[in-house]
Amino acid sequence: MVGMWLPVILVRHFGWGGWVAFVVPNVVGAMSVGLVYRTREQSEAFVARRVRAMRAFSKVTIALHAFVLTWLVSWFMPLVWSLPGLPTTIPGTRVPTGGILAISFALTAWAAGWALSKLRFAHACIAAGVVWVSSVALLALAVQTTPSTRAWPQAVGDTPLAELAWLAPVLVFGFALCPYLDLTIHRARRETPGKAGDRAFVLGFGALFLAMVAGTLVYAQPWIDSRTMSFYIVAHIALQSSFTIGMHLRGLRDTSPDPGARTTMTAMLTGVALGLAPSTALAGKLFSGTALEPLTTMDGIYRAFMAFYGLLFPALLWTWSASRRDDRRATLAALFCVGLAAPMFWTGFIEGRWFWLAPGLLIALSAPLLARALPAPVGAVSARR
Repeated sequence: MVGMWLPVILVRHFGWGGWVAFVVPNVVGAMSVGLVYRTREQSEAFVARRVRAMRAFSKVTIALHAFVLTWLVSWFMPLVWSLPGLPTTIPGTRVPTGGILAISFALTAWAAGWALSKLRFAHACIAAGVVWVSSVALLALAVQTTPSTRAWPQAVGDTPLAELAWLAPVLVFGFALCPYLDLTIHRARRETPGKAGDRAFVLGFGALFLAMVAGTLVYAQPWIDSRTMSFYIVAHIALQSSFTIGMHLRGLRDTSPDPGARTTMTAMLTGVALGLAPSTALAGKLFSGTALEPLTTMDGIYRAFMAFYGLLFPALLWTWSASRRDDRRATLAALFCVGLAAPMFWTGFIEGRWFWLAPGLLIALSAPLLARALPAPVGAVSARR
């Protein structure tokens, strides 16, 4: 979902420059995982060291997909899918029809993802091919049936392009490092070791994944101009999300000490709740007129989700790697710096005062220095890479 919606936000602010600033580190970062960890043993060793962070990464990703899917149905579907005579509430009740559709849609995506998660790797690759071809077909149908999708993004956005200088390093920091915490990418590397895997990663991310990110250009400008979107685009997003959820569920099950645990369902339900939350009167009352008012909108919640990918997860991995320590003090140093940087990231990415991203990123980058400066507990031995 990061690759299907964040480019829309960046195009809105920076035009083509924002799209390029997102695509390059994303594609190169994901591709590099397969070129750095070229054997099954290397990937397994990395996952063993980082498994808790990687499982958290998958849960956040599942919640993000559930959030966007729920929002698409509950608030936007009436604009893209007109059902004649569809009542706004369930007959005889005050329950909104959109909310019921959203929950049903998200649970359907969950069920589809759960089914996909049970596939063997060879069958999952076939499913991935089917999903990719289907998405291309849906994007083509959108272009053919919806004239607005033929409007390519503007060269400039609503923000001076010079401001991108403050955001671009954050995009590099986040998307160059986050792929290393992705269980689905490591599974692909383990199943395709050696030169065959090298070619698969170059083709998969350098061409097929890049094509899907390029698909955002079909719906970015219509959404920016008039908040409209073809039904085929919604179907494309839902299809991609279901597959992504399935692959992350598989990764969670493969790394779970308790195969019967239901923690992944919690992530899904959290995303559904967040997708419904902006519409509630309670959210408006709680946050109206406060600094947290952006969290009453889909855009604000989505941007808040990006803090995981642009700050928390990359800061943790950066601190562990650069300090060459996997112990508790390195984690605490990373979390401390994330806490200091978070208000600056909020000011920059959510409030649009982009300059503040620079000091926030510098604080996150300094975490390894703090980790090395902290005294080690008596008798503790640092884990080294």
